[in-house]
Amino acid sequence: MVDDIDAAVARAVAAGAKVEQPARTANWGKLAMLADPFGHGVCWCSSSGGGTTNSQQALRSPASRS
Repeated sequence: MVDDIDAAVARAVAAGAKVEQPARTANWGKLAMLADPFGHGVCWCSSSGGGTTNSQQALRSPASRS
């Protein structure tokens, strides 16, 4: 999960990754598929808010553990 998928893809490409599928928007956020310089597949996603983001914040929050 990345905050800014477009910036993350641009950094990865600058470091030698290849875009296999450009970032596309879904109702839950964005998804991009890349391959590292050795050919290993990588999927990155970003959330548009809601369930996934809220769940992650709750897991990190000390108040949610009591």
